[in-house]
Amino acid sequence: MSYDQTITPFRKVIPYEPHMNWIINGDFRVSQRGVYTGGQTLTTSNIYYLDRWKGSATGITGTLTHITPSGVDASKAMRLSAAGSVESGGWLTMFQPIEEYYVLVGKEITLSYMYKSNKDARIRFYSTGGGGQDYYSSPQTGTGNETWQQIVWHYTVPTGINSFSPCLGWNNTDIADGTYCEITNVKLEIGYQATPYIPRMLGQELVLCQRYYEKNTGAYSSCWNAPVTTGNNYRYAESFKVEKYQTPTMTYIIGAVSGYPATNPMVISASTSAFCCYMTSNLTVVTGYFFFNWTAEAEL
Repeated sequence: MSYDQTITPFRKVIPYEPHMNWIINGDFRVSQRGVYTGGQTLTTSNIYYLDRWKGSATGITGTLTHITPSGVDASKAMRLSAAGSVESGGWLTMFQPIEEYYVLVGKEITLSYMYKSNKDARIRFYSTGGGGQDYYSSPQTGTGNETWQQIVWHYTVPTGINSFSPCLGWNNTDIADGTYCEITNVKLEIGYQATPYIPRMLGQELVLCQRYYEKNTGAYSSCWNAPVTTGNNYRYAESFKVEKYQTPTMTYIIGAVSGYPATNPMVISASTSAFCCYMTSNLTVVTGYFFFNWTAEAEL
C-alpha cells in the first residue's frame, strides 16, 4: 500500500477577500433593536435603529420605516420619508461607520445600492480627521421616477482621516416635503467595478451585527433558583455569543423575582466576551430567583 506524501505549501490567508462587501446588513434583514414597520421618527442624535445603521434628521421631519419591498430582488429594505419645510442645512440620512476604515484609506472604492424614489439620488461619504468633519458628495445620480434602479459611485478614500461612513439620504438641496426613497442591497467594495450584491446567510449577517450589539432573546436569563438568605448577594455571569468590538454598555430589565426586589441587577463587570451582575436578596426563601433581559451595546 502506498500513500501520497505530497505536502501542500503554506499559503498565507488573505484577510480581505476580493469584492468583499464592507457594509454589514446591507439588505436590512437584521433589526435586533426593534420593529420599525410602523415608522420611526428620526432625531438629530444619530441613533442606531436597524443593525449597524445610524439614522439622523435635522431641519425636517424624517421617518424611517422597515419594509418588505416589491419589484426588487430583496427581502427587506429601508424607507426614508420627509415631511414639512426644510431648514437651511437640514438633512435626512442613514449611515454606517466602518470599523476598519483605515484599510480603505488611499484606495479607490465603489458604493452601489438599489434605489427607488420620487427624488434624484445623491451619495455622500462622511469622514472625520484632518482638522475637521467633511462630507464628500457625488453628482446627482439616478432619477426620481419611482422605479428601482442601481446607483453606483466610484470614490478614492482620502488620507488623514480617522473615521469613514457611507451616508444614504439627502441634504437640504435635495430634500423636500413629501420626498421618499427606498434603499436595499447596499455594497461597498475595493476597486472600480460594482459587482453583484450577494446576500450573506442570515446567521452570518446576525453574527456580524452582534459584534456591535447583542441581546438575549426569547427566555429571560435567570439566576440561582435555589435557597437565598436576606442581605446576601447572588451573582450571575454569561458569555456573549460573539466577541464585541469594545467593552459594551450593559442594560438590564428585571422580570419575575422571588426573594429579590423588583429592581434591575447591578453590574459587577463586563468585558468584550462576557458580563457579570448581581442582586441582593431581600427575603429568605427556599426557592429564590431573578429573571431579566439584557442588551450589550458596543457600537462605534
